[in-house]
Amino acid sequence: MIVFLGNGRCYHTFDWIRAIERNRPDLEWVMITDLIESEGYPSQIKPEDLVLSLMIVDRFLMRNLNRAANIWRNALRFVLLPMQVIMLKRRLSKIEYDFIHAHTMYYVVLARLAGLNVIGTPQGSEILVRPWKSKIYKAFCAWGLRGCSLVTVDSEAMRRGVMAISGRDAVVVQNGVQTDVLESYRKRNLERDLLVSFRGVTSLYRIEDFFIAACSSDSISSIQMFYPFCDEEYKQTLLNTYQRKLLVEDLGRLSQEDMYSMFSRALLAISIPSSDSSPRSVYEAIFSGAVVAVSNLDWLTGLTKCMRERVIVVNLNDSKWLEKALTTASVIVKKEYIPSNEAIEKFDENRSLFLFTQNHYTKTPCQ
Repeated sequence: MIVFLGNGRCYHTFDWIRAIERNRPDLEWVMITDLIESEGYPSQIKPEDLVLSLMIVDRFLMRNLNRAANIWRNALRFVLLPMQVIMLKRRLSKIEYDFIHAHTMYYVVLARLAGLNVIGTPQGSEILVRPWKSKIYKAFCAWGLRGCSLVTVDSEAMRRGVMAISGRDAVVVQNGVQTDVLESYRKRNLERDLLVSFRGVTSLYRIEDFFIAACSSDSISSIQMFYPFCDEEYKQTLLNTYQRKLLVEDLGRLSQEDMYSMFSRALLAISIPSSDSSPRSVYEAIFSGAVVAVSNLDWLTGLTKCMRERVIVVNLNDSKWLEKALTTASVIVKKEYIPSNEAIEKFDENRSLFLFTQNHYTKTPCQ
């Protein structure tokens, strides 16, 4: 039995879980969580899933996503942390399990406070951004990571970050995609005429730089914007400032199927964050056949040749970077994207997680 200690509304966590269900149906699992559906995030839990509550805090959280809401959520969970430690121990005492997999740093720290031996999987910003802005956060990260029996990350940049913070190594499990599903969308052969923004609408992802570039171009009339999360204040400021000059279709948080449909019609997708580890959504765009304009970051070195040919690295200091990227993309998309065997081998989600379960989900109890 695997215990997943994590967030019931986190797409990344449940993508991992669903991939394991497909590839290792022999492995039973249960989730223990304190978040299910709130702040605009829909629940990822199905009715048939076995889920144990850990003092669900959904109803106490603010509706909007902004700095004040984040501070309140963190303060609330900090106050409730001792009680959650007790509840976690009680939950675990009533089930037989082989090991625990904690997704995100909060649950890694919670597990260590409870004296548990866990596999830990932090998210990108928890290693690459937040620890370098707060010494207190960095100290908690280091302490939590050192208590894990194993740490998994999705890129070499993340592995180096974990080493810098905690002094310990991590296992890289590529943040793969469902290549077979994406192939079905790619083969629709729809007209590619959309310019899309698909990353989080926060300052980290530099959406404003994209809007500025779009507004300065006479050839761009509209963009489609969708995102897994947003800062409401940042988003509203952008729309109030730039929507007068540019038709922005704000599609909000899309389902996976709707997102793939958008990618299958995209001429150019924009991903220009100031920091990134291993952007799954960029891989999904590429395997959907779209061209992606990106900022120059470390994860690019891990792409295969066929994927690299679908990427345009832009210079944000060039005021014409977006127009130039669109011109280049219109040439690239004329060639059908056919992923190489190397790309599928390296980035197929089912393969990477199957190998991980074979190597690391053992029957050695971790209590």
